[in-house]
Amino acid sequence: MWTLNKTEFPWPFRSKKRRLYRQSRTDFYEGKNALSSHNTFISILNKTHLDALSTEKKIQFYGLTFGQSVKSTVQKLGKPNYTDKRKLVSKNQKTIYYRLLIKEVKCVLQMHFYKDQFFFGRMEIRGGNSSIKKDIGQLVCKKYGISQEGWTGSIVDIEKNIVTINDNFIPSMSYITGNKKLLDEIRRELTRSEKLKEYKQSGQTELLLDMI
Repeated sequence: MWTLNKTEFPWPFRSKKRRLYRQSRTDFYEGKNALSSHNTFISILNKTHLDALSTEKKIQFYGLTFGQSVKSTVQKLGKPNYTDKRKLVSKNQKTIYYRLLIKEVKCVLQMHFYKDQFFFGRMEIRGGNSSIKKDIGQLVCKKYGISQEGWTGSIVDIEKNIVTINDNFIPSMSYITGNKKLLDEIRRELTRSEKLKEYKQSGQTELLLDMI
């Protein structure tokens, strides 16, 4: 009996089948956005340095200084692999991504800007064996003069900038500015937007009560 094998399917059907199982470029990057919801945004903003180790060196994210613009970032690192063009938590927020190799390990960088000022970055370590991943965390400690072996946690500099080493299933390093004025401005905007959202929801509830 003659049967049609997989390679004999018409090209459009084979193509459609492959697309069903392939993560899109958009899903890959946007799924990584660390500031994609109000709650995640607030958890980052409320991160304190009470249990952090101190460093005398200025904390920077992959050679980037907090407060610098998107344009100056692109001039230094080149064109981003992806720019998140969705309507994000803050109307003044912009997020760009880079993929690169560090010590032959695949890494994804995400950089967040508020009113064109870099304030938060995260580096995810995507590939390589566990020992190489741990090496990268130790390199961060070495860079900032932390001698405590195997340290995972936060490091804070004199300007209150923070880097946090996360040794999770997908290891990562998160960096946040110590610029209190900028962070307070972001908090105020988020508080206003959340109150407006609650007001709209309560208004809809009152309207529904009038209808039933």
